[in-house]
Formats: sequence, structure tokens, C-alpha cells
Amino acid sequence: MDSHISHLSLDFIQYCEDIKIIPFYLPPHSTHNLQPLDRCLFGVLKKAYSNKVNKYILKGITGITYSYFLEIYGQIQKRVYTPQYIKKLFKAAGIYPINAKRILSKLRST
Repeated sequence: MDSHISHLSLDFIQYCEDIKIIPFYLPPHSTHNLQPLDRCLFGVLKKAYSNKVNKYILKGITGITYSYFLEIYGQIQKRVYTPQYIKKLFKAAGIYPINAKRILSKLRST
């Protein structure tokens, strides 16, 4: 979490405790380096989605309706959101397992 005021309330902490989320604080101006899902996973998802939409367009389907979106998303998310890939991204960012040298080197380079 960042330093947003909504993350510093007792209600937020209680909510996290109730649903078994362990929040941890990220240093200011570091989230772009420490959020591997934003940096990598969603980029891969976006590319896979675009490729699939292009295939629909080649078939003459030019309007992506809600049902087409769900169909496409259902197909690609199974390939993209794998536990192995997500673990790899967190390891590469130095978040899990914790690798302070990797995290600090990213912060120094920005």
C-alpha cells in the first residue's frame, strides 16, 4: 500500500484483518518498481487480448460486445494468470522471496 489516507485508517486495518490480507507499506514513489503485476502481467494480458480481438476482426466481427469480451477474456486469462508466472514476477521484483538488494537497486536507478 502507499501513503494514501484511506490506507491508514482503523477501518482499513480491520477489514484487512477480517479477510486475512496482510498489508505492507511501499516507500513513496516506488510503486512503479514494486508492482510487478502492473508492469508485466497486465501488459501480457493486454497484448493477448489485442491479438484475440484482431482474430475476431479478421472473421468479420467488428463490434466487441460484452459477451465477446467475456469470451475473449475467459480464454486468455487462463493462459496469462498462472501461479508460476505470477511467482516469477514477484521474485524478479525482489518482493517474494524478499531480495532487498534487488529492490534497492531498482529504487536507486529511478
